[in-house]
Amino acid sequence: MKNFYLVLLLLLFSFIIYADVEFRGFADSYHSVKTNKSLDYMTSKTRFRGELSFDLDDSFLFTSFNMEYNPLLKKQTNIGIREVFFEYTGDYFELKLGRQFITWGNSDSVRIIDIISPFDLSEFLARDYDDSKIPVTAIKLKYLYKMINLDLIFIPIADFNILSLDSNSPWYFLKSFPKNSKYQDEKPKRNLKNSEYGLKLAFYMHGIDFAFSYVNAFNKMPSFKSKIVNTDMLVIPVYNKMHIIGTEFSIPFKKIVFRGEFAFYKNETRQKKVPKKLETETKDAFNNLVGLDIFLENSLTISMQYSQKFILNANKVTNSEDNPLLLTLSISKKMFREKLLFSTFGYYDITNTGFFIRSYFEYNFTDSIHLLLGYNFVHAEKGAFALYDKNSEIWAKAKIYF
Repeated sequence: MKNFYLVLLLLLFSFIIYADVEFRGFADSYHSVKTNKSLDYMTSKTRFRGELSFDLDDSFLFTSFNMEYNPLLKKQTNIGIREVFFEYTGDYFELKLGRQFITWGNSDSVRIIDIISPFDLSEFLARDYDDSKIPVTAIKLKYLYKMINLDLIFIPIADFNILSLDSNSPWYFLKSFPKNSKYQDEKPKRNLKNSEYGLKLAFYMHGIDFAFSYVNAFNKMPSFKSKIVNTDMLVIPVYNKMHIIGTEFSIPFKKIVFRGEFAFYKNETRQKKVPKKLETETKDAFNNLVGLDIFLENSLTISMQYSQKFILNANKVTNSEDNPLLLTLSISKKMFREKLLFSTFGYYDITNTGFFIRSYFEYNFTDSIHLLLGYNFVHAEKGAFALYDKNSEIWAKAKIYF
């Protein structure tokens, strides 16, 4: 075994010696204040990200890491690897091994088919979408043939959404449960049986792109069951494997792109409506989304999406409360010789009359120095947004690229 690791180390050293090396990254500092009378700090964190790549002919080695300091939530101060993968590109295939992002589907910030990589929800939706997504350790093989791509993926150890379990956080997840609740973190066993896998067949045709996919994976967002121990209620997350069969399409027409995703979820774990305790159940469901992107003159882009999930054999309460009609609207506009960007993205829960809107201005002093000022608005009386109804905030961020 020692000889094996020695040979592997020598091969890696040889690769690094002869490869083209590039180091890049950024540093940013983000701070936000609640917009109620208290003006409490919501977030205060500073981060450094480094990205190191080695490029040699058809081979590519990449790693990125984060160093973050958070004086408000000490548990989020950390140093960690974000991505690390090896990629080889042949004439008809690509092989990618390691910790990587896997993105399927064409929706924007609404997950229909793109359920492989989990999310960091420690700040709910207040983070940038790209910063919230979590890479997975996977083997990905892509077969390339003219206008057809076939993706095969295997994930030996599943990852799951990160929830806010720090009671000091304004995004504390357990505040929706009784005060005597305690969270008992349980994950599925790490064995071959609990590995995840999937395949995707994509066609890139003249005037239309479309794909079919299948995934066997866990629900990344848990449902919960409860158990009374003494005077405490233990809240236990429940993860189960489900089958997802999906299709997606994208049709461009002049300055408009019409797109959609449709998926069938087999054996999705859900919260069961039971008074005074937590129970789960499995249901089959159809999850659908249609979207429209409009690219106008003067760097103005408008995007709209409509999505709805249909639970099979569900009662009226489940359908109305847990499966809202969801509408999203995104507007972005570049101004002043593209130095100033205005962007807004909003979720509207039609069923529960809930809103989550994230808007900001970004000014580029140089290509390397960016300043951002934004506002996150949250309002709802019920539904997913109601838990954070008091968490509207104004925020500022400075970002330096190198």
